[in-house]
Amino acid sequence: MMPYRIAMVMGCPFPAAQGTQVLVEQMSRALVNRGHQVHIVAYHFGDPTRTIDLNIHRAPGFPGYHRFRSGPDLRKLVLDWGLTKTLLKVVKQYDVQVIHAHNYEAPIAAYAVRRKTGIPVIYHAHNLLGEELPTYFRHRLVKSQMESLGYYLDQSIPPKGDFCVALTPGIQDALISRGTQPAKVISIPPAVEPLPPDGHIPFPVPTAAYQGNLDSYQNLDFLLDAWKLVLKTIPIAQLLILTHGDGSRFRRLVRRLGLSSQVKVKDQLTFSESLELLMRCPVAVNPRFGWWGFPIKLLNYLETNRPIVSCRGSAHGLHHLQNAWVVENGDLEQFAAGIIELFINPGLAKSLGMTAQNTVRKDFSWQGVIPRLEETYERVLNDR
Repeated sequence: MMPYRIAMVMGCPFPAAQGTQVLVEQMSRALVNRGHQVHIVAYHFGDPTRTIDLNIHRAPGFPGYHRFRSGPDLRKLVLDWGLTKTLLKVVKQYDVQVIHAHNYEAPIAAYAVRRKTGIPVIYHAHNLLGEELPTYFRHRLVKSQMESLGYYLDQSIPPKGDFCVALTPGIQDALISRGTQPAKVISIPPAVEPLPPDGHIPFPVPTAAYQGNLDSYQNLDFLLDAWKLVLKTIPIAQLLILTHGDGSRFRRLVRRLGLSSQVKVKDQLTFSESLELLMRCPVAVNPRFGWWGFPIKLLNYLETNRPIVSCRGSAHGLHHLQNAWVVENGDLEQFAAGIIELFINPGLAKSLGMTAQNTVRKDFSWQGVIPRLEETYERVLNDR
């Protein structure tokens, strides 16, 4: 396989301890290790505590904008215009052969650059806006309007790519149903880098961890309701909420519910800090219902051999009592029962954790994923 010159573009801060950014960072590193030249084009800022050995090109900033949280923001219109200009400069300066665009702002910038240069664009679908966009709003009428807008974008953005990569078969099927040609889309799972052996000392009390952002589509209200049931059986149990963002609003919610002693919010964490805490927790939880994305936190849970309790909607690669405890969406009693069982049954917890780690190293390794990406690049360039 010949080495390629790739522009990896995303409309977000980079690096950051968020799913998309972690995935793109590790994907880029894996491609570089295979001999490819990768140029990452992103917003004007990232996690200031991290330095990574990748080529990063930053778009011009917007005064006062340093938001890590996902979701719509009118200021992104200015940022994405700058993203387009920076991408065009990178494509020309480094003789880029293919543009690999992630999420929704990036392909819009990439298509504008393609019109000027003819460089093909691979669109990487991490989610579906028809389902996700309404979750950022509360008013019923606005949610309905955002759902319509999301479906329109799903029908408009992905089909314009020279080729599409979907994180899950479900996203692939949805893209096809919304207008993407079946021959132009393939499902390739995400992957995660291996971690050193776990030598962390567990917390002295039964502790479960949630790792990720605090947006409403994560169903953290469901998690808190389930945790109340856990406390009826194990009153000393602790829940850790590990997030890269600002947890002050969620912390106030926890306080209003009277759970401050049993639920601890650890916010503004770096990715390594989050992993350190995760590996001290004997159980990891994934309360997300939505099928329209792949929670990258699951890969972290699997790689750190945590026994997982997950809702079925987003339990990609998980099977009940094989490598996780999987419950139907919204089943509070079974979600709580799974956490309790893994706390009091260390044999089951250890078994599920070991199988979980075997799963990620077999099905979600960069060694298996990168050749499929390379085949996609080759196919797009040959078609051109």
